[in-house]
Amino acid sequence: MFSLDLTCCENDNEIFHDQVVALAPNVPALYELHFGVPMAGAVLSALNTRLDAPTLALILEQLEAKLIFVDYQYTDAALKAVELLSRKNVSPPHVVVIPECDKSASSMDHKHIATDLDYNCLLEMGRDDFRIIRPSNECDPISVSYTSGFNWKP
Repeated sequence: MFSLDLTCCENDNEIFHDQVVALAPNVPALYELHFGVPMAGAVLSALNTRLDAPTLALILEQLEAKLIFVDYQYTDAALKAVELLSRKNVSPPHVVVIPECDKSASSMDHKHIATDLDYNCLLEMGRDDFRIIRPSNECDPISVSYTSGFNWKP
């Protein structure tokens, strides 16, 4: 069973109801994130891989995302979005690269991945004694979805 302790990525060891973003096509990691993120008490927002960097930055800012899981194919857009957030003095999320199947992010040829977080390494940090954080009631969110017509830009 998949169990990912996302608290290992947080300084205050608390991510309950924090926003976690996924920018990935339908790969096994995205499937795992749909279960693992809510089980860790966080809220998942799986975003369209066709988003451009400014739109992605806007969504990351609105969500106040703590983590963004990015498939290796979309690192350029994600890193540009993180750079845009940094220019606005907005705290960017930690970037976790989802490598090509059966490879690690460090073994891949990427130009500017400014992260030491790799999806497979993060999974290895999972604990056997992981405890699922269940919603306390039906109003507790487990995901946030954006429609293709989204535009909250003032």
